[in-house]
Amino acid sequence: MNIAYINKTTTFSNMPSTVFSTLNTYAFAQNGHDATVVFKRPKKQPDTNYEKYFNLPNLDNFRMIDEPNNFLFLKSNEMFYARVNRRLIAEHQKKKFDMIITRDPGYLPYLLSLKKRLGCKVFYQSHNFYLDTSLQPDQTKINQSKYHKFEKQFIPKLDGLLAINNPQKELYEKYVDIPVFAGHPGMKKVFDFNDNFDKKIVFYSGSFQLKKGIDILIKAFAALNNKDAKLILAGGRGENELRPVKELVESLGLNDRVTITGWLSYSELEKYLSQATVGVIPLRDSFYNQYLTAPSKLFDYLAFGIPVVASDLPSIRDFIGKDKCGLFTKPDDEAEMTAAIDKILSVRSLYQGTQIAVKKAAEHFVWKNCASRMIDFMENPK
Repeated sequence: MNIAYINKTTTFSNMPSTVFSTLNTYAFAQNGHDATVVFKRPKKQPDTNYEKYFNLPNLDNFRMIDEPNNFLFLKSNEMFYARVNRRLIAEHQKKKFDMIITRDPGYLPYLLSLKKRLGCKVFYQSHNFYLDTSLQPDQTKINQSKYHKFEKQFIPKLDGLLAINNPQKELYEKYVDIPVFAGHPGMKKVFDFNDNFDKKIVFYSGSFQLKKGIDILIKAFAALNNKDAKLILAGGRGENELRPVKELVESLGLNDRVTITGWLSYSELEKYLSQATVGVIPLRDSFYNQYLTAPSKLFDYLAFGIPVVASDLPSIRDFIGKDKCGLFTKPDDEAEMTAAIDKILSVRSLYQGTQIAVKKAAEHFVWKNCASRMIDFMENPK
């Protein structure tokens, strides 16, 4: 099959969606299909390629391409979407596209236009939920009404819907009649596990937005009984995210115990992951975090055999609730998080037993395996 995946973020941008879209599409190629992921063209072309940035071997049947989103001084997502469609229509004449996927609700009308023009199957891989905006009062208002209209109008005309977890799948099934599949995301591969119990490194990666609960993690870390432990915060998109985190670390007198790396390429991130003792997912209790998230950090932790301390939310339990991959804590509870981290750092038998469970869970979430299940659904949606 020939598959295209559309994402409006820029190539190699510091967005989790870039990693997700690239690895998901690359995994289609690993399963023997021709696969193309399409991004926006950045202002300045990065001096790298996907093999170097994501530490992936080259595959002849995988392509990463970009399209501009500007005309003179004007920029818009619509310009990008229109250019993507023109390119895909032209390439379809040479080699037929069998399936086209997008994660962008703004692309839905363009996706349905391609379905009509090319006769291919089309799928929406939702990473949010706009069909009932009353359920998510904290939702960003930018484009909310437009995306609500698009999901309501265009989702019923799709061949299928890819949810990222079962709570999101069950939510959509209350509103739509088309086939919905919980296509769990995953990891590149399962790495050799290191015994990092004696390192005492607490690790967090990703966005530093407050909804991610990074402030809760820092305060919980400050209260640890183990004062030899180190905290590595890998991520933060720009000074608006980094500044308040640096200020909080300094106000708690943690400068000598906390390392803030800034945003890392995936290959750079892997070097830190290989040293971590425990990985933390301190998500706050919100509608989005309950039903609409699949944190890439979770799969990074599993890939490297890192025991997990995570907020007890339906979305996280959907991935690791049946396995003893770590400890769950009440969302927004600093004291519970402190106790859970301290426990894994201090009880070697718990650490080692958790690593065994992590290894078992990790195999299920290798991207190649996840993509194979998605393809089975897309070939025969039901």
